[in-house]
Amino acid sequence: MNGGNLIVEVGQGDTDPIDSNGNITVTGGTIKMIGQTGFDFDGTAIYTGGDIYLNG
Repeated sequence: MNGGNLIVEVGQGDTDPIDSNGNITVTGGTIKMIGQTGFDFDGTAIYTGGDIYLNG
């Protein structure tokens, strides 16, 4: 993600607001996640800017 706003809300259970089989890169923007977990990724995560909120 490199800009904009993303809001993800998931219910109870085995669910991930953001799930990647590869890498995750966040360089800007706003991500708001509502769920029991946050990011699930198999590669690497790179965070260089923006805002990330997680409410569980």
